[in-house]
Amino acid sequence: MIRQGTSAALALALTAASLSAQAGAACDFKSDGTATITTASDAIGKFNATTDRAEQMRHIRTAVKSLSEPVAKTDPVLRNWLMGQALVAYSMVEDAPLIVARGDIGYTADPQTQVNVIAVADSAFDAVVTARPCAEAQVAQMRQLGVTRVVNAAITSLNAGDTDNAIQLAEAAIAMDEDVAPAYHLIGVIAVQQRDYDKAYDALSKAAELAKADEQYADIRKSTLLNLAVLSQNKAEVLTGEEQKAMAARSVEYFREHIENEPGDANAKTGLARALALTGDSAAVAGIYAEMKSDPSKFDAMQLADAGVGAINEERFADAVELLDAARVKNPYYRDFLFALAIAYSRTEEYEKMLPVVHTLTQVDPNNPDNFNLLGQAYQGMVETGDAKVKKAYTDSLVKNQMMGSRVPVKVTFRGIESTGEQRMLVGDVENLQDAARPVTLSFELLDASGNVVGREEAVVGEVAPRQTAAFSVPLTVPSAVAYRYAPIR
Repeated sequence: MIRQGTSAALALALTAASLSAQAGAACDFKSDGTATITTASDAIGKFNATTDRAEQMRHIRTAVKSLSEPVAKTDPVLRNWLMGQALVAYSMVEDAPLIVARGDIGYTADPQTQVNVIAVADSAFDAVVTARPCAEAQVAQMRQLGVTRVVNAAITSLNAGDTDNAIQLAEAAIAMDEDVAPAYHLIGVIAVQQRDYDKAYDALSKAAELAKADEQYADIRKSTLLNLAVLSQNKAEVLTGEEQKAMAARSVEYFREHIENEPGDANAKTGLARALALTGDSAAVAGIYAEMKSDPSKFDAMQLADAGVGAINEERFADAVELLDAARVKNPYYRDFLFALAIAYSRTEEYEKMLPVVHTLTQVDPNNPDNFNLLGQAYQGMVETGDAKVKKAYTDSLVKNQMMGSRVPVKVTFRGIESTGEQRMLVGDVENLQDAARPVTLSFELLDASGNVVGREEAVVGEVAPRQTAAFSVPLTVPSAVAYRYAPIR
């Protein structure tokens, strides 16, 4: 959820004469004497004289109706000046929607068409400044009133789940003021939610840049840093050469500033290690992993495992073994930890240690041929490096597990855990490896850190066609469950 900014208490002085007086001699907007301008000016004056919402709305409708139906001799600049003011005044009415049917605010033409009030006000002010550059300061005052209101309305829309409305309003705020950090922040937050990561990076970068220059937006700067660190790291991953190093260096800067604010964020430290690796700073990476290895108690299992996977990606296999083994100690039955640790052991050629890890992996995840391939690697390693007296036993086990992997009828793979609000779901896919259709049901046992069964769930996938894949999901509703296993599918 995004917090709203604090709206200043605004007492609008919106008659043409009073605004001319408060702005000094910048631009003199005298009435042209037409009924259009006189009616609108009087209505805006009456708006200022009341706090009754119904009366305020009536006066705004009167002003907009008059200004949208001008007589031929009405000064168009004066009409736009008052129209912009009337619409900004409307935006200040309590709970007034800023995207609204034209008829609701006084337009007689196309009354059902939706209109963005602040965007229309901005267009009117643009026309004023184009015709009379002397009005720039006066228009800026009015724009700022509109920006404050529209940003808060955009935040309200986002918090209510109306992202389309929120984006329209944020873009209207930016049209009125290119330096409004909260609007860019809001657009970036929505883009992250929608997985439009390039747009998110651009918007959040702009928000962070503007917030850095304005102390009132310090909270926005802090809240964008971690997202920007991750987004820039992801961008660096797909670049090469100097471009990769430059983008990774930007990620490092964001991670480090975030960690200054949140020194206990272990996930950020893991991300920092990966970003540093992309810059080529291996000494700094070693320092981060050394801190995590020296006292694993400061980190939870997932943080240690994330660091371990990062170490594998960076080909720091000895570091990966220590980090992933520390994660396994905290959660001995979590499938992803076991799989990653098995790979790390295979890279360090510690096959004797690898064997029990993969045996446990095949017990919790019995329908993934990849696990049996890993077990085969471990036995192959033992054949090549183990005691000559037991090489035949290792060879037999190698052949046996290769056959078991090739005979798995249904392959189960996991995509991870998805969260929606407080609900968590384990999601994955099943692939029918046979030549005939078959029904598939997954029976799960949910495990605590000691391997005790604390819950059971069933995922009925239904009929799966031959050589086809189907998705499954399993609700994780038991708070003490930190791992899972499922019954073999024969």
